[in-house]
Amino acid sequence: MKRLALVVIGIISVLAAITLPIISHTRERGRRAACQSNLQQLAAAVQQYIPDYDGVYPMERFAYKVDGAST
Repeated sequence: MKRLALVVIGIISVLAAITLPIISHTRERGRRAACQSNLQQLAAAVQQYIPDYDGVYPMERFAYKVDGAST
């Protein structure tokens, strides 16, 4: 009986060792896809913003002059 339990534990361990890298890779692909989607949405938003504000990008509107002195 104990031998059977050890065999079952061994099989489960091997299956876990095989599936964990696959799951990790799939999660990474999902994160990359989400990041790419966010960047595409951001680019689309900027493209819609530019015509309304005379071709000025959002950060250019609020740029501060730097005089070179540290604070």
